[in-house]
Formats: sequence, structure tokens, C-alpha cells
Amino acid sequence: MTDRIHGCVVYFDRDIREDDVIPVLDAIRMIKGVAVVSTNDTRERSYEIQTAKVRLRLDLYEKIRDLFLKETEV
Repeated sequence: MTDRIHGCVVYFDRDIREDDVIPVLDAIRMIKGVAVVSTNDTRERSYEIQTAKVRLRLDLYEKIRDLFLKETEV
């Protein structure tokens, strides 16, 4: 028997303007089984640390990827 998941969190790689994110939110709402889609304002601090960790991980991934790609091109 598999575990059940009741939700997930999506982080953007950069802050997105509120009016620019509306189509993304609408697309997520169209996925079958999605009950609630909400946003976190950049002024809110509740997810600030987790967001920073995710962005740091993405940044490090990109730097490592670029390092390896540049080495293979030489």
C-alpha cells in the first residue's frame, strides 16, 4: 500500500509579480484533485527560510551544472 500525500509546495526561482503569476495559479487550479491554491507575499516571513534554502539549492545546482558543462566543452 502506498502513502497518501495531502499537498505540496511550489517555489519559484525568483519573485514573480502578482499579475504575472495569475496564469500559473490558474493552471495549477485546473489539475484534477487540487482543492486550494494560495500565494505567499514576499513580505510574509512564514516561509522565508525555506524559500531561501530552495533558492540557494537551485543556485548551487546551476553553478555546478555550468562548471561541468564548461569543462566538457574544452
